Amino acid sequence: MGGVGSVLTLAQEKLAKGEFDQIAKVIPGASKYLDMAKSLGAVTGPLGNRSGLNSALTRLGISPTTAAKFVPAVTDFVGKAGGADVANMLSSALK
Repeated sequence: MGGVGSVLTLAQEKLAKGEFDQIAKVIPGASKYLDMAKSLGAVTGPLGNRSGLNSALTRLGISPTTAAKFVPAVTDFVGKAGGADVANMLSSALK
């Protein structure tokens, strides 16, 4: 949960509100995931970029190897739930 919240946090930082809302709408409980990332200590401030996201995931005990698979899995889920355009928005925010 904290991992998804961390991914969403970076997307929220990078995207316009309307774009982020399109992503959040296809992830049930998106706001809970955002809160969970903070309460678990993964997100302690702005992530800023992919390096910041990787640091947040590390704080959750997610290794860089696992993170390299996890982030594309989240993007894939978003694509299946919301379509290619929504997945592309998320992917561009996570670069």
